[in-house]
Amino acid sequence: MKFNKEFYEKYGYKVTDDTIIAPENRHLSDTIERLHQEISESVPYNLDKTISELEDLIRRYPNVESLKNYLYIAYVKSKQKQKAFDFLHETIKSHPNYFFAISNLAGHYLSEGLTERAADTLKEPFDVRNLEKSEFIHESAFFSYYNLAIRIELKRNNIDEARALHRILFDYDKSHKKVREIADLIFASKGSYFPEMQASNEREVESISKPIGGQFLSDSEGNPIFNHFEINQLYKYSLENIPKPVIESILALPRQTLIQDLEHVLCDAALRNDYYMENDNWEDDTHQFTIHALYLLTELKADESLPRVLDVLRQDSEFCDYWFADWIEDFFDASLYVLGEKHLDLLKSFVLEDNLDPWFRLIGTDVVAQIALKQPERRAEVIEWFRDVIRYHLDNPDNDNFIDSTFLGMFISDLLACRAIELKDEIMQLYETGWISDFDNGKLSDVLKEMETPFEAYDNKPLPNDIFELYNKQYKDRRAKYETKIDISDFTKERNDPYEVYMKDLAFSRISKLLDNKMNGVRDYDDDDYDDDDKSHRWIPQETVKRTEPKVGRNDPCPCGSGKKYKKCHGK
Repeated sequence: MKFNKEFYEKYGYKVTDDTIIAPENRHLSDTIERLHQEISESVPYNLDKTISELEDLIRRYPNVESLKNYLYIAYVKSKQKQKAFDFLHETIKSHPNYFFAISNLAGHYLSEGLTERAADTLKEPFDVRNLEKSEFIHESAFFSYYNLAIRIELKRNNIDEARALHRILFDYDKSHKKVREIADLIFASKGSYFPEMQASNEREVESISKPIGGQFLSDSEGNPIFNHFEINQLYKYSLENIPKPVIESILALPRQTLIQDLEHVLCDAALRNDYYMENDNWEDDTHQFTIHALYLLTELKADESLPRVLDVLRQDSEFCDYWFADWIEDFFDASLYVLGEKHLDLLKSFVLEDNLDPWFRLIGTDVVAQIALKQPERRAEVIEWFRDVIRYHLDNPDNDNFIDSTFLGMFISDLLACRAIELKDEIMQLYETGWISDFDNGKLSDVLKEMETPFEAYDNKPLPNDIFELYNKQYKDRRAKYETKIDISDFTKERNDPYEVYMKDLAFSRISKLLDNKMNGVRDYDDDDYDDDDKSHRWIPQETVKRTEPKVGRNDPCPCGSGKKYKKCHGK
């Protein structure tokens, strides 16, 4: 039987995904496969027939362990909690060494909050061979056992122990979906896999939408009235589909009235936000008008429209997520630089407002950092601007509507980009508040050390040559080179350890989403999810994996030559 020999040499486990079906049960393979599908796909009220069939089969074949496992799962899914638990005990009495019955019992205890009983069931120190005595360990049992063991350690708040067990799974197959799922579980644990991800005095601000100033003409139904009918075309094309002649014809309109119309388009999403949210029928062709207006104002270098752009950025996180999703910087960075680089006073006032979405505020500080890189003669002006921003934070430590750890962590990145070593003392004072997580840019000593290194070319973000480059994929590709410049291994001392790099990489890509979820009131996975009153759903029993191939059969190697089975490589 094929198994991972390198993994065996390291850990002593012969883990395989070749499934053995006892010869005497092979005639049931098709039936078991069908029942497996029914149980996996059915909702509780469709399970009665399946349960009845399983009960009958077990009477006829009392020694087929997998049938009993599926009946237990079916009882759980049909919310017959006590019946499932009693049947599980009967199964263990009949088959005291059946792995999945024992692991499901441990899972049941864990879901009931009986952590130590779960640990006793798995037997400590945790080793899958405590339960699985066969020479070869099927990977379904392997992952099931360590998934439970890791959950137990997380319940105990033993993060290091959970990590050590997770590393075993990683070393077996880092691409396995369970490795990622358990990594997310570790990230969400109360102790946190990375303590540096949490600031000691973490602060979060609730973003609140602010009204749009100025007067805009609308018809009786609230639809905007424009000076130029051509503007309506911005509501008909996505960023990718808008024809070049449409852009050229709009840019040829009289400047003053065109800017008035574009400002109205720019603000329309916020002015009619309730309407768009109630009629949530997002289509790129009809919902990207805000970005069209932003790009056109940028091409016109209409810096007089900066207040309107800032009005859009004064909306709350829900607005931000709906209209711009994860592309806020892509849409606004270049435009805000062009429109705002001569108006640092307005940008500073904006950045220092209460109840702003931190990611919108960061676009303002990023623009100022870019000024220092692109216009070095203005460096002193930029440094004083940053000094005022830091000082305002330090002077208002009790303002819960302003101090935000997400903003401050990324703000330090802007200071690093332009190597603002002149602000060393102020940066040290910021770190002393405990508002800034070491995860964002490293410890204070790392930040100060990097401040004294030469500039990096990638920190100087590219600007588009014209509006057509804003729409052009080549400009997006140039920006992408900047986005991918970060080597996550720089965030860990164990930079040569594949597992540490993997976990840091996941954490880095995930932290923005976690913080956004917190600000939006969306719960991420939390161990307390096990504390619900209705506990019938809390433990999903582990299923026996079946296959109808002969005992020594295996999947074909992937044609790509990776050495993996096709189903574990390009067959996913």
